[in-house]
Amino acid sequence: MSKSKYFALSVWKEANPKDYVVAHRKGFINDICDYYGWRKPVPNKSPEYWNKVRCISEAKKHRLICEWKEYGAGSFQIALKNGWLNECVKEKKHGTK
Repeated sequence: MSKSKYFALSVWKEANPKDYVVAHRKGFINDICDYYGWRKPVPNKSPEYWNKVRCISEAKKHRLICEWKEYGAGSFQIALKNGWLNECVKEKKHGTK
């Protein structure tokens, strides 16, 4: 693993938007994440895929809410839009491991 001044893909993307677009178009994002040891982005799922149970399940995968927001953005946005966010966070804290 090589060192980078960026600790996550999202930080690199924000600092280098043109480079990110080129890497995305050429299909290099996963290779870049592997090289730097960053977490890979999750492929987008259609909004119809996400229901309350799936959003809760996705929330439980992440240690922190900010990680869920960044790495599970689709489910996070649907939970927020549908008013499930508090329930997902409550289940995350009190659910079984």
